[in-house]
Amino acid sequence: MADGTPVNSFAEAIVRVVKEPALDPVAGLAEAPYGSYLTQSAFPTLSSSQVLSPDGDTLHKLRHNIVIVGGAWSRLAYQRGPKVDSHLTPVGWLSGAFVHANFVEALLDRRTAPSWSEGALLSFEVLFALGLAIMFALITRFWLKLLSLVVLCVGLMLFSYLSWLNLGLFYDFFVPLVLIVGHAIYEQMSEMFGRTHPQKSG
Repeated sequence: MADGTPVNSFAEAIVRVVKEPALDPVAGLAEAPYGSYLTQSAFPTLSSSQVLSPDGDTLHKLRHNIVIVGGAWSRLAYQRGPKVDSHLTPVGWLSGAFVHANFVEALLDRRTAPSWSEGALLSFEVLFALGLAIMFALITRFWLKLLSLVVLCVGLMLFSYLSWLNLGLFYDFFVPLVLIVGHAIYEQMSEMFGRTHPQKSG
């Protein structure tokens, strides 16, 4: 809020009512945590007509359960065009109701994780830069440097993917990747310039 008072998100408000201790892992986090996504088929759904004219099975599904109401009609006409309130997620396009449901389930199942801390990111990037500098200093052949550059780039993207998949921690590899490529280009240009314009001895 304007006065600095935090307000629960929609998902947090739901979890606080249903199972407040599930919010303990995310309490005090300055940034929103990461969580894994479930596909739409993982959630039971009911149409408006089923809710307005419920039978015993429908009432059983609704009783004592979390219910999130959302729209699922097409934008242009019946079964034509994209669905309203659709959002691109790691598991594909989902309506807003299912996005909120994913947040709720991630909190309830403790499937959340904080992002990398600044200290961890800085330590990793310093170690990575040192390793890169040592490798380029020891390797002299151009094709070996090029191969090493490709391996490093692929390794950095793989590390980011595995970190997110297994640890729930997202590492943004874009900046280090740009620095790696920039360093490689600089090194190669320096060597070419040195060969083209040899220094004169006095």
